[in-house]
Amino acid sequence: MNTLFPPNVAKIFKNDLFENKIFSKKEIEAFPESFLNEFSLLATSPRHEGRVAPYGIHLARKPYDLTNFDVFSSLNIHPKSLRKLVDGRNAFLSFSPDGSQSLVIAKNGGMSDSKCFQIAKNGPYVYRDSFNVIHLFTKDFFFHLDGRQWSQTANVSKFFKEIIKQIPSINQIVLKSILNLTCYRLSKQRVGATLIYCLSENANYSFADEMNFSSAEISIVGNKWKSCLTSFLSQTDGATVISKDGFVIGAGFQLQPSQKAVETIPQAEGTRHTSARRYSFDHPNILAFTISADGPITVFSDGVNLVDNTPVIGKNLQISYAKLAPAKRRDISSQDYEVNCPKCGKKIYVAILTIIGWKEKETGDCPVCGHELVSKMCFSIDTHVLKSMS
Repeated sequence: MNTLFPPNVAKIFKNDLFENKIFSKKEIEAFPESFLNEFSLLATSPRHEGRVAPYGIHLARKPYDLTNFDVFSSLNIHPKSLRKLVDGRNAFLSFSPDGSQSLVIAKNGGMSDSKCFQIAKNGPYVYRDSFNVIHLFTKDFFFHLDGRQWSQTANVSKFFKEIIKQIPSINQIVLKSILNLTCYRLSKQRVGATLIYCLSENANYSFADEMNFSSAEISIVGNKWKSCLTSFLSQTDGATVISKDGFVIGAGFQLQPSQKAVETIPQAEGTRHTSARRYSFDHPNILAFTISADGPITVFSDGVNLVDNTPVIGKNLQISYAKLAPAKRRDISSQDYEVNCPKCGKKIYVAILTIIGWKEKETGDCPVCGHELVSKMCFSIDTHVLKSMS
């Protein structure tokens, strides 16, 4: 992500938020001027005695549950002193749409990242840490402004919901633990890594002696090993393999693709992502979590980005469109079927929605290799990979 942010210019900061696709123009224009000015202040505050003071603000678009907070809305304190009471993790300033503000103090352990996401459902939550990195939470994403560079991380719950939707039998405790490590540790600390999670019994992986953890009983579940693993992965190349039950089997594993995977999956922008995607194509019984050194996370399965492989059911589409136009419900029909892609061999689910009178030619391509599977005069054609386990 690029930034055009110069010091103390709120108008260009607004443009920065728009150009980096963090907020739409409509959302930005709806921000109270007091909140936007405070937002800009987060990135421009001077140091005091060589350090940057942590700080946090929230835009409360509507009333929300404040059971776990103490709220002070009428403190007779000068704004400069009020800001010094706020550290962004235990206390923050909350702005209402009319521009008024309150001091909010969190009870019971302060503001974890998960609590920040909960608050962000009601409006953006922003805090600056002591390293002068700005962290911005929206309902779906976690953005960071470090120096002059924006980056983003998806919400754990967004990944979690998409994955269990497609793999309902997955061990949800282990999955959430892997996502917490990737999103809140590795991505946040800019640690590039690949994690291979075995969905069934472990395959025959071979590791160098120094990278073999099969007898160490290091579990990804819980917080006991999170810091140690983050440190280890920041100094290790190759993939780290995790068992079905959440134990680290080993690290430094080199992902070797088949010739078919090389021919089917094109070279991506990064070697790490290409290797992980091709490996997931060859091994349907794994998930490959890749964390870029600049923050973003991708989950590969069967050769596709799993989060982009959202299932679309034709019957559900038919019902939704019929509700939008009840008088035309008899003109709306759907067709769903499964087909094996003749090029890559993956099983693909095809959903076709037809509306009488709509005469556009649509095509449905394989999400893995791009081969055209169907062409028809209809309203829409959606395709997604059906998760298989071998």
